[in-house]
Amino acid sequence: MKNNNILLIGCGQIAQNMHLPAILKFFKRKNVAILEKDINTLKAVCSSFKIETSYKDMSEVNFNNYSFVVLAVPYQLNYDILNILLEYDIKILCEKPVVSNYKDYLTLKAKIQKSEAEIFINQTRRFSPLAIDIKKILINVNDNFNLGDLKSVSYSDGSKFDWDSTSGFYFKNQQGVLLDRGPHAIDLIGWMLEDDLEVKEFFKDSNKFLPESHTFIKLESKQNKIPINITLSWKYKLANQVIIAFENGKIVFGVNDLNSYEIISSNYRKVIMAKGLVDNYYELGKVVFDNFLNFQNNSTSFFDVENSIKVISDAYER
Repeated sequence: MKNNNILLIGCGQIAQNMHLPAILKFFKRKNVAILEKDINTLKAVCSSFKIETSYKDMSEVNFNNYSFVVLAVPYQLNYDILNILLEYDIKILCEKPVVSNYKDYLTLKAKIQKSEAEIFINQTRRFSPLAIDIKKILINVNDNFNLGDLKSVSYSDGSKFDWDSTSGFYFKNQQGVLLDRGPHAIDLIGWMLEDDLEVKEFFKDSNKFLPESHTFIKLESKQNKIPINITLSWKYKLANQVIIAFENGKIVFGVNDLNSYEIISSNYRKVIMAKGLVDNYYELGKVVFDNFLNFQNNSTSFFDVENSIKVISDAYER
């Protein structure tokens, strides 16, 4: 590692609420810099977090001075910025989705294989205590519940759109809720099953305010042919839960739960509290960041998200 300096690119809500608190847990302020094109946001964030080094444009930065970069910009900007960063020996943590289509993914993949840079994706849900527990059950490392064979997975995540997007980029594109919430769902399910997924059906609904604001996507795991139904919405409040059905019961948890899940069968019902409790996603962000710095077990590399990017691209091409 050439130095212990880190650059945060983009200072929107996710950067302020998750990334900067995590960065400041592991780095001294003198080693932290931020880049934000909106001068008012830049001044406010520097003042609030007491950051002295800042930039308004990529052209101002000497990337040789940084060993780490956190990329937290609207996803449409990721591709061009990553093409620049791949020219340097830098370890990068990028917000999801890393790109919006599979063609761009493959272009970056070819460049990464020739670059000294490393890219990791901020897939926080892999790090939740319940996800780690449930994955062990699904791969039969810890099936003490006699659930039997896995039969299906259903995932619903829906609420009226209320994210305070600094850039407003959600409203400027024809892609919508699948590209926003889909990477969480698809990556989590594929990671838990240790299997790639493929698209079987895709339906979407839009309105004049939001593109693709309600989506249903039917997937299937490639190896074991497990049916997976995902419903996502910016328009309606849904059940907001995951149901993993087996021949002898099911596992149920909320899409925003981090610690507890329920196991239900015909003669058994129990709430399980996973080990290693975390209070919220912002605290979980610090766990993700620790893994990013030290490349621990659940770190999500650029290569790990290829299937989720391909699934989303395939869906949109239908």
